[in-house]
Amino acid sequence: MAVSGSCTVKVTFTPSPTGSRSATLTILGTVSAVDTLTGVGTAPVLSLTPNPLAFGNQTISTTSAPLAITTSNTGTGPEVLATPHYTNSNPTEFLRTGGSCADAASIPAGSNCTDIFSFKPSAIGARSGTFTIRGTINGTDSMTGTGTAVAIPVVQLGPRTVNFGTVNTGNSSLPLTFTLQNTGTATLNITSISSSDTIQFPISAQLCGATLAPSATCTFADSCSPLTATSLNAIITVSTNASSSPDLITLACTGATPPVNPPPAPAPVIFIGSTLPAQPIVSNVGLTAPCPMNNRCTYVMSCTQCSALTQLYIDNVLTAQNYFNGTMTYTIKLVAGTHSYLAVNLQ
Repeated sequence: MAVSGSCTVKVTFTPSPTGSRSATLTILGTVSAVDTLTGVGTAPVLSLTPNPLAFGNQTISTTSAPLAITTSNTGTGPEVLATPHYTNSNPTEFLRTGGSCADAASIPAGSNCTDIFSFKPSAIGARSGTFTIRGTINGTDSMTGTGTAVAIPVVQLGPRTVNFGTVNTGNSSLPLTFTLQNTGTATLNITSISSSDTIQFPISAQLCGATLAPSATCTFADSCSPLTATSLNAIITVSTNASSSPDLITLACTGATPPVNPPPAPAPVIFIGSTLPAQPIVSNVGLTAPCPMNNRCTYVMSCTQCSALTQLYIDNVLTAQNYFNGTMTYTIKLVAGTHSYLAVNLQ
């Protein structure tokens, strides 16, 4: 090097660890020259929060409220983001919808940026994804959520088929109670509960309101009141906002003609007409005292000055009759527990 001449030596600093670094530069020649080199190594340090980014439960095919992943540079050097600046292992269910982090942007030491995501599960159950921010150094965060079934009401109704049996016309069967339960996860809206035959199958004791909460129950009743002696059928229709609506209950019963009661027993002695010349004398007519069990009892009926037709009835059944003038005597043997009354009809 000539007298008063100079030269330049270029030195670069590429620290491997962070912190203060130093070195000595020595130029060898006729005489040696020494210089001290110093520098501070810096590097970004990334912190991604929250970790995990938890969305919780979300109905399938619906989009959650947005949540943000914040990337903070807690190091001493800048974080220079790559292009693209992130990867997402499950982009169909965890959708990036915005944020301040951008491709090729720089995050200075002590600064941060955000990536905003929403959760839209495509299936029921636990769902997950991994978010990776790319740059000078990379950072990762996990995203979690659970897909849940669509909240719907579900009708459970019973019994579904009822036969009230045989019921006499003019009468009503005992009412039967029906139970309506909402086994779904959403409120059941009850539009109506109706019978196709409100006269012969009327709904009663209706305790179901306009809505039914999940797991709740209510009841109503129905009965059969036939007007005619024939086979009867009806349908109870329960209309709601459940997918199964309308839910049906099948009703049946058979109307029957009630048995005809026997006519009232005639009086022990009945006089009809005006042909009797004098008041007849009738003795020992009517079962006025019980017979001893399993014994036969004998009754003697006498009629003096009887005329025209005389008829004898036992238990309302004509047993004997005769045309005569004068005195008539019948001896009647009855069995206790078999016959209930004795009557004579004099004309």
